[in-house]
Amino acid sequence: MKRIIPSLIIASIMFLLAAVGFIGLTQGWFIHEVVITTHIINVGDLRYQISGDFVDDIEVIYPGFELVDTNFSLTNTSPIASQVRVKITYTRIVVVDEIVQVNDHYVYRDLIDDHLAVTFLSIMTLGDGDEIPDEYDDDYWYFGSYDTIIPQNSGDMPLISSITYDGALTGNEYFDQTIRVSIQIEVKQGDHVTWSALVDYDFYTGYPE
Repeated sequence: MKRIIPSLIIASIMFLLAAVGFIGLTQGWFIHEVVITTHIINVGDLRYQISGDFVDDIEVIYPGFELVDTNFSLTNTSPIASQVRVKITYTRIVVVDEIVQVNDHYVYRDLIDDHLAVTFLSIMTLGDGDEIPDEYDDDYWYFGSYDTIIPQNSGDMPLISSITYDGALTGNEYFDQTIRVSIQIEVKQGDHVTWSALVDYDFYTGYPE
């Protein structure tokens, strides 16, 4: 879970921080759980070293706050060629007809109405568009292009350096709401082979329990 503070109240929150030196439970939100993995994973004959971290300090969360502490990346030591894709989901909150609507599994596609901003470190291609075959899922970003084959033992594969909520699109509807950001990485050997989950990164914040 994660909470985001609307941009309209950031100034007052920061003033309170300066005045009292800490935030009480009613003035802010804190990270209370981070699930991270950094290790080598084998999926059949595919071998990848995974690295990357979300922030884990006790901080005030606000629009534009950087959630990535260490860049997310892969190191490919596979003895065979492979493919990699990434799916990013997050909590998106909107108001429709004065009703707050919360979608905890909204897929990031870099559209104009995405409340999340993501910076990729390598060329990533979303699996949609007229030129992309239907079997490529438009919920995923494919490393390189949708048909890129990653050579064996290709080494370092940088993925993501930044994830933030866009202050221009997030407003008071986020106040006192919990949110979630997740990164799912999948791999496969080649054509006509099923994708396999490599790792899930989840970032949660909320009141300490």
